[in-house]
Amino acid sequence: MERWLTLSKGTWGRLQGYKDAVLRTSNDTGLGLDTTAKGMYQAISSLGDGGKKTEKIFDAMAKSAKAGGAEVKDSVSLISSGMKGYNSISEGTAKK
Repeated sequence: MERWLTLSKGTWGRLQGYKDAVLRTSNDTGLGLDTTAKGMYQAISSLGDGGKKTEKIFDAMAKSAKAGGAEVKDSVSLISSGMKGYNSISEGTAKK
């Protein structure tokens, strides 16, 4: 979580939100906490510190990785690159 602080412009409360999102996503997908936490770090790094928006996008990315048998960090990198390329950074775009 301390690594996230280096990327975050938010408060400890926002970091707690990311932590809760990682736990929720890990439980929902069955992915390991370490894998999920590293994926969240990658999402914050790629998309920026968007709070709930970043959490929702990350959840979609992690579920896509699980469904496709891919690494979470690879899914985050691929999906965030596509979203940025089309200037459409949203949960809906991440789910497409």
